[in-house]
Amino acid sequence: MKNDMDALPLSIGHCELISLPGIKVPVMEAKILSDAKLSLLSIFESSTFKEGDDLMISFGLHPIQDSGDIEIYAVEPVKNRKLIRLENGKRLWCYSIETPVCVGSIKKTMEIFLVEGLTGPYRIQLAARAIKKQIQVNPHKSHLTEQPTLRDQAVKTRG
Repeated sequence: MKNDMDALPLSIGHCELISLPGIKVPVMEAKILSDAKLSLLSIFESSTFKEGDDLMISFGLHPIQDSGDIEIYAVEPVKNRKLIRLENGKRLWCYSIETPVCVGSIKKTMEIFLVEGLTGPYRIQLAARAIKKQIQVNPHKSHLTEQPTLRDQAVKTRG
């Protein structure tokens, strides 16, 4: 029996459907960035608070590109706070969380920085470096893994 380290890397495209089961996001389209060091998630209505000794963050997100129809809210422990530089050169202090990310058959806990008002066509940008031993990014293709759409998920849960 082979272990995961002996398995061939999963081939993924420059955009893929992923899920974030830890924060109850069944599916969303992600931009996979081969050279990025940080993964970013676009959020809104964030606030921090203390729960015992832990710093927590509550936030909302829109999982569907170019749509505000569906909102998902989450509360997670803060992992880190860091000054990050966005593609447009703007610098922001952002909190991060650790949450499981599913891409195709791979599930990996990743650090994701929460950015209010992240611009661009994708609500999440994943740094491929975090799972580089398990994936191979094909920059010329997209959607090489299969996942149901969020609207399909909603129809199934309504019965």
